[in-house]
Amino acid sequence: MPRSRVSWLLTTAALSIPRRAKRTPWRRSFAAFGLTVLLLGFLVVACCIAFKGAVVAFGISIAVAVVAVTALMAFWGRGPRVDAVVALTVCALAAWTIVATAWTFPPGAARWIAFGSGLGYMLAGVVALVVNELRTVRVVHVLDVRELTR
Repeated sequence: MPRSRVSWLLTTAALSIPRRAKRTPWRRSFAAFGLTVLLLGFLVVACCIAFKGAVVAFGISIAVAVVAVTALMAFWGRGPRVDAVVALTVCALAAWTIVATAWTFPPGAARWIAFGSGLGYMLAGVVALVVNELRTVRVVHVLDVRELTR
């Protein structure tokens, strides 16, 4: 039995209604993650420059916190793959920082490793924020295009 034009019209109208994103809280938390990692990177770099003696302990403590948070975000988050890849990259960098600064290298080399990990955190934070903004720009572009075609 063929469908009537009214049912076709109702189906088309229902499918064209913009739906809310199911993963909105993850996107907000990923933006907060990017900003937090960026700020932690600045903090580690500033600590490496200002305080030469306490850098190893500070670098280890920041790296332990970063490993815990990023592992949770990567494995229990429901975000897209890009978010998980950025979180796992930061987790791997922080894990390497723990191993390298705790007992593998002397304090002078550990200071430079902590400095490099701080720069890596800053880069990952910038990548996370850019990915989040590109997603937002794409949604706004789709909404603009839909409004122009109507």
